[in-house]
Amino acid sequence: ERHVPDPPGTSSIHTEQDVPKFTDYFRKLFQSRTASAQPPNILSLDNEPPRLSEADRTTLQRPPSLGELDAVVKNAKRDTAPGPDGLPYGFYKTFWPDLRLYFLRLVQSLFDNPVWPPSFTESFITLIPKPASRPDDPSTWRPISLLNCDYKLVAAVLSRRVRDVLEEVIHPAQVCSVPGRSMYSSLSVIRDLFSYTISRSADGIVLSLDQQKAFDCVNHGYLLAVLQHYAFPSDFIDIIG
Repeated sequence: ERHVPDPPGTSSIHTEQDVPKFTDYFRKLFQSRTASAQPPNILSLDNEPPRLSEADRTTLQRPPSLGELDAVVKNAKRDTAPGPDGLPYGFYKTFWPDLRLYFLRLVQSLFDNPVWPPSFTESFITLIPKPASRPDDPSTWRPISLLNCDYKLVAAVLSRRVRDVLEEVIHPAQVCSVPGRSMYSSLSVIRDLFSYTISRSADGIVLSLDQQKAFDCVNHGYLLAVLQHYAFPSDFIDIIG
């Protein structure tokens, strides 16, 4: 028998049959979807999309600086779980004065020749139970990928650069994940719409949508097509692609 961890406060032993059931479920979930040879239809709805300025494009594709790496190492949480290589952020924070110049050369070489080391694409996937999850139902567990911290440091530099240009290409109506925007703006709009319809005895509909397993089902080909649509530099797309 194999033990499948249960939510806090519960305990049960599951048979060997649970192992392939969980494995098959998440293999299908993460399986690559075949992208269409045609551009995604949704992109054709925006014939004149906002595009990055040349200055932003230059910033995105320049090699990382030592200052950028110092900043992401400083902000990294020391005690987070490591990836397959077993080296947590605490290792990099402790030995960073000795590692920083070597790490800088490594990262800059990736920008000159965007071929990621094999270890950058490796991870351990662990399952975290959602509230009120069923221990024997894999769909009620949240998969967490434990990536190597050297990769996450490089990704953090790229993420910060993208964060700084999001406001240029994302419509003001979207407030999630854009620095300087707040969900309270959307709440104010909803409140005003309620007030408007009530004052005029008008009909209205409130529609709330949620996409199942949204982050687990991202089509990478579509994501890269969106970046190209908004004029992200091809060198930058190659690095993250």
